Amino acid sequence: MEIVELFGIDSEIKYKPDKTTITIFNGNAYRNDKEKRLDLWQEDIKLNNQSIKEVESMKYLGVVMEKTDKNKKTLTSRRKLSL
Repeated sequence: MEIVELFGIDSEIKYKPDKTTITIFNGNAYRNDKEKRLDLWQEDIKLNNQSIKEVESMKYLGVVMEKTDKNKKTLTSRRKLSL
């Protein structure tokens, strides 16, 4: 995240960590014990010293992206629009 913050400073971009969210896709993928241990140390992801909220789904370019990668919300809304 330090790279993102430095890029923002260089490019005069002001991030809003309170409006920023993160979704971890494919969290159920098989990982061996070594990979799991490597993740144990990780803390909250922070931007400008503020924790970024983890959410189950988020909207990006009009598409609802879900943690489960099923995209049910987007598919349901598109079906309704087509009727």
